Amino acid sequence: MLRLNDFPEHPLCTLFADGQRVDDLPAGWRATAGGPGPLTPQERRQVLGVMRGLGPYGSEAGVPCDGDWCTCSILTDDYVAREA
Repeated sequence: MLRLNDFPEHPLCTLFADGQRVDDLPAGWRATAGGPGPLTPQERRQVLGVMRGLGPYGSEAGVPCDGDWCTCSILTDDYVAREA
């Protein structure tokens, strides 16, 4: 899963595999347009379950961001789970 971060305060995104941050991206990965499309409701519930508590930047290390100019504090599980 890919978490978009509050850029430019933090890196643009963080990659997670099984709920763990991945620091080294596989060789050959490139940003691509398109993709498989939106998640189904079941897939969305599964992703939110795995990522519970990992919304704010740094939460995966137990130190969620609380910077003055950052919006990480609104990235609660309830905020992320709301319907668009």
